[in-house]
Amino acid sequence: MGEFLLLTSLFITKLDLPKYAFGIISFAALLFLIVNSIPKLIINNDEVKVASNIIIICFAGFTLLQQIKTGKNLSRFTLIDACIFFYYSVSVFFFIVQQQLKNLSEDNFYMILGVNNVLSSILYCSIIYTFLKLKK
Repeated sequence: MGEFLLLTSLFITKLDLPKYAFGIISFAALLFLIVNSIPKLIINNDEVKVASNIIIICFAGFTLLQQIKTGKNLSRFTLIDACIFFYYSVSVFFFIVQQQLKNLSEDNFYMILGVNNVLSSILYCSIIYTFLKLKK
């Protein structure tokens, strides 16, 4: 839930949303933690993760749409925003497919795991590239 709180706070700041949005997101993160820690609840960890990823996708998508709508030159962080949007979108798909893993063959499982690793590598490389570019 730390990455959820960190990323949503970043997007709230970037989008200049009202200050009470931090409170709503903090409440949602706390709610996700509470729901995640109750073992006999119907909702499991994957469903909480999917919900938090969908919220991150919405913020990233809205940020990208705002940049396109305003017609500004692409900012230095557009690549990171696009990679975050893409990675978390595919991550939601993987969490949905994860329920079906017991029915998949071992080759298909490793293929899905490999795609997830490649996507996370692309995300981290874009972040490193952007910050190295900012350093110059």
